[in-house]
Amino acid sequence: MNDFNVSITTTTRRRKLKGGVALYPQYYCEYRDPLTRKRRRRAFNRKKDAEAFRNALLLKVADNSYVDERKAPDVSKALDHWLATKEGSVKPSTLKGYKVVAYGAIRGPLLVGSAQERADYTEKGIVPKNARFLKMLGHIKLPDLNTAMIRQWHRTVTEQCGAYTANRAKSHLKSILALAEEDFGIRAPSMPTGLPRNRHRQKKAILTPEHIAKLIVAAREDA
Repeated sequence: MNDFNVSITTTTRRRKLKGGVALYPQYYCEYRDPLTRKRRRRAFNRKKDAEAFRNALLLKVADNSYVDERKAPDVSKALDHWLATKEGSVKPSTLKGYKVVAYGAIRGPLLVGSAQERADYTEKGIVPKNARFLKMLGHIKLPDLNTAMIRQWHRTVTEQCGAYTANRAKSHLKSILALAEEDFGIRAPSMPTGLPRNRHRQKKAILTPEHIAKLIVAAREDA
C-alpha cells in the first residue's frame, strides 16, 4: 500500500500531584487502518517506543501481513480452532492425546510437578497441594508471537516435561499456526532451529534362546 504512512505527534500532558503539577510528554502514532481506512491513534510515553511501533507497522503493511491486533485471536483461540478441525477426522484416543499436550504444554498454565500430577490436573482438574504453575503461550496474540518466544517456551517445556513432550508440542504448535495463517490470514513465525532432539534410547536387550531355556527351567523349579 504505497499511500500508507504513520505520523508521530507529541503533546504535553499535565498530572496533578501533591506537590503541584507535573508535565510530561506524550507521543502519538496516527494513521489510517490499512483494512478499514478508519483513523487510529496509539499513545506512547516514550518517543523511541512510538518510533518502534511506526517502523514495525510500516514493515507489516509493506509485507502484506498487517492485521488488526484488537481483533486478532490469541494462541488459545487458534488452538481451539485447530482441535475443532480434528473432531471426527482422527480417533478419539488420538484427539485426547492432542488435547493433553495442547492444553498443558501450549495453552497452559503448566503445572510444575510429576508427569502423573500434570496428567491429573489436565484431564481431571486435580490440583496438588502447594501447586505452582508456569505461563505458556495461550494468552499471546498471534501477531505478537515470534520465534524467540517459541524458543524460550520450548526450553521451558523441555526442562519441565522432557524433550519428547516439548518436540511433540512444537509439532502441534506448528500445525496450529499454519491453520491460523490459512483461516485468519496471520502469518506464522518461523520455528526456531537447533532445538534439542529426543535423547537416543538404548536398544532393548532381547533374550537369547539359551537365556529363555534357563528361565523356563528356573520357573518350573520355583514352587
